[in-house]
Amino acid sequence: IDGTELKAGIIAEIGSSEGVITPLEEKVFIAAARAHIETGRPISTHTSFSTMGVEQLVLLQAHGVDLSRVTVGHCDLKDNLDNILRMIELGAYVQFDTIGKNNYYPDEKRIAMLHAIRDRGLLSHVMLSMDITRRSHLKANGGNGYDYLLTTFIPQLRQSGFSQADVDTMLR
Repeated sequence: IDGTELKAGIIAEIGSSEGVITPLEEKVFIAAARAHIETGRPISTHTSFSTMGVEQLVLLQAHGVDLSRVTVGHCDLKDNLDNILRMIELGAYVQFDTIGKNNYYPDEKRIAMLHAIRDRGLLSHVMLSMDITRRSHLKANGGNGYDYLLTTFIPQLRQSGFSQADVDTMLR
């Protein structure tokens, strides 16, 4: 950061629209790729409703990005296991980061997708977190709150057959 000794830790959050990467978004992705190449910093992307993750990675890769340094956000909002597996195959990490947003996609289906990923030996490419973006998501306002992942979702994973080592892998 100019004028300081501070350096960015991550290039984030660059995103695309639902079902399309607009020309302006493409420019942002290219700029992020250039920043990544210059700094070596990882990139975190945003998908809209779990769309365009593969396309984001193809674009970044075409501009020289090391995809093992990229994590794709919001991959858990629909049945898209094939796309998730393709993103992992390309070398990226996928974020299951809308856990608890059952009005978009039920946690039970997230768990089923995680089982399919685990059965292929790919859990090391999954990151679990929660996307708390509104006041209504806070417990005080009737939402799941910040602890839902640890107090509700992780016990559901364990009950469904995930080991503590599996969970730790996804939370690291």
